Order: sequence, then C-alpha cells, then structure tokens
Amino acid sequence: MPRRCSARRRASRGWSGRAHAGYATALVGANGAGKTTLVKLVTRLYDPTEGQVLVDGVDLRELDLEEWRRRTGAIFQDCPRYHLPARENVGLGRVECVDDRAAARYR
Repeated sequence: MPRRCSARRRASRGWSGRAHAGYATALVGANGAGKTTLVKLVTRLYDPTEGQVLVDGVDLRELDLEEWRRRTGAIFQDCPRYHLPARENVGLGRVECVDDRAAARYR
C-alpha cells in the first residue's frame, strides 16, 4: 500500500498489523517513518497509490466510506483543540450524539 512522499521514498512497504474493535491503538516511531500516512490510509483520507488496505480480508476501497468513517477515528499530533469539555471535543466527530452520553460511549 505504498504512498509516495517524494519521488525517492515510499511511505510504507509491506506493513501488516491488527487493531481490535473497542480498543485504542497507538503508533510510535521516528519522524518520517510513515505513521501519519498509515493512519490516513486506514481512515481513507488517502487511497493507496499501490497495493491495498485490507479490513477482514476486504479492500478498504470496497467498503462504504461514510460507514467506515463512522466506525473509525484518529487524533493527529497537530490536531486543533477547542475550548469545550472533552466529551464535546470527541462529540464533534459524531455531532448527532454529542448530547447522548450512552451513544457517544459506544459508537
């Protein structure tokens, strides 16, 4: 699933990993290692220029994009911070659930 950062370098090559539903996953590595690119590929902010991203053996591009984005989330190092309580900051990703504590907890 390489995505080229420049004409000379690939952002990823032969990466494989697992993330389990209901758990947080963190990526740690050196600057320029491709962590942000990997997250953008998994969240479909980018599509791979080569190869594929598989979810349970299915190419991510075959899944409904809106549904996939409802089920995933990412916080980037340079994310904006809003002057709101934590629940409302997180709720900005699911605006329809921001006042529904139970829905926000499980979605």
